[in-house]
Formats: sequence, C-alpha cells, structure tokens
Amino acid sequence: MPTPLNPSIDRLLSLLPPSATMAEFNKKDTIFEPRVISDILYLVSKGSVKLVRIDEGGKQTIVDFCFPGDVFGEECLIQNQRIYKAVALQNCKLIWWMYNDVTRAIRNKPELGMALTRVFVKRIIERNRRIFSLCSHVLGDRLIDALRDLGNRIGEKTEEGVEIRYFIQKDLASYIGASRIEVNLQMNSLRQAGYLTYSRRERRIILKNLKNSFFEKWGGV
Repeated sequence: MPTPLNPSIDRLLSLLPPSATMAEFNKKDTIFEPRVISDILYLVSKGSVKLVRIDEGGKQTIVDFCFPGDVFGEECLIQNQRIYKAVALQNCKLIWWMYNDVTRAIRNKPELGMALTRVFVKRIIERNRRIFSLCSHVLGDRLIDALRDLGNRIGEKTEEGVEIRYFIQKDLASYIGASRIEVNLQMNSLRQAGYLTYSRRERRIILKNLKNSFFEKWGGV
C-alpha cells in the first residue's frame, strides 16, 4: 500500500479496518454514479478523482477534486444515496472499505469516528468557502481562488514557481461556474500580466510572482 502524503492520513489508516481493498481506475472511468445506495468509503492512494453533480437537465458541474490522501464517498456512513458522480481525473489507485467494516471499527475505536469527523468537517468548511466565492466573487477572483487552493493542495514548488498538473480549462471552468471560453480569456490575461504560465498540451499550470499583491489578498500559495 503506498504511503499517504501526511501523518494525519497515516493515523486515519491505522484506525481504519485492515479489510481494505485496492482498486485501480483508468482516466475517465466512472467510479460510481449518483442516486445509487452507497456502501463503500474510498481513499485516494494515487492519482486524482473529480466529484460531479448532475442536475435534472443533465448539466454536469464539478463540485470537488480528490487527491492522494483524500477520503470520499462519505454518504455510505448514513447509507444514503450517492450525491455525486465520481470520475477518475487521471489513472488512479483507490483504497476502499465496506460500510459494515467501517461502522464496526468506529464502535471498537471511537477515535476513528472523531478522525473521520475532522476530515469531513474540514471539507464542509472548504466547500462553504467555495460557495461564498462562487456567490460573491467575480469570475477573475473565482479563478484565482481556485488556483490558489489547487496550488496549496497539490502544487509542487519548482524554479519557475508552483506547478499544478493534469488540469484542463474545461474542468477549471466547471469548478468555478464559468465557460471554457471565459476561463481561457482570464488565463491569457494572467499569463500576459506575468502571474502564471500554462501548457495545454502538457496540462500544467505554473503560478508565478506569488508574492505580488495580486495573489497576497488570497493569502498566497
């Protein structure tokens, strides 16, 4: 089993039952569909996953991304229907546990319940902040906010800046409630101003000049 990225996830794994299963998914594979009863809790070991909300008209909106160390599928803990569609953003490896195994482990180890609660409360706080951004910020600010968050979560520091990989403008647009054309125009403006560079072919974004006041009002990366 690959080593998670941070000690808190190591601790969580040590509390979860040993009856884990490893599954591999190729890019664009559907992991689960919405509106089906959920009975599995997932943790990303390698790669990434996007969670997509589908409205009654069939429009798809990306609600969140899950990266190594992230837990998703928490609906299983109340045996609720899946709210989202989960799709592999890139080739990924997932660790998963059945509902009965997780709830039994929580009864035997109450600290597991607290650890999972911390994970999910943190996610709620982050999503509430994103909802505020979507409701109150103009498009350019929403894009910067999203790039800042992605830089914090998966960015790698390089000589050029903070590098974010595997993202396409279509997914970024869905994530911030915009069109791909709008995001393309904003990305070009940021590139011309020297705040970032990006390569569509290599699917990478490099955030630059992060000490500039343009980024500082979002707390930097």
